[in-house]
Amino acid sequence: MYNSDEFADLAFWLRKFIDRESEGLPITDLNRLKDIFIRSSQYEYAFWDAAYRMERWDPSP
Repeated sequence: MYNSDEFADLAFWLRKFIDRESEGLPITDLNRLKDIFIRSSQYEYAFWDAAYRMERWDPSP
């Protein structure tokens, strides 16, 4: 999926959309968006890393 032209097109479109929607925002809002992006990237990495390591998770308390 990640290697497809369709995914690349979607990623490009989303980046342009975010750039357009964030244009003119105050620096505090831009910094908050940057923090959100970094945190979501860390979660994405942790998700795929857990899958790679075949980590098990027991959802019961």
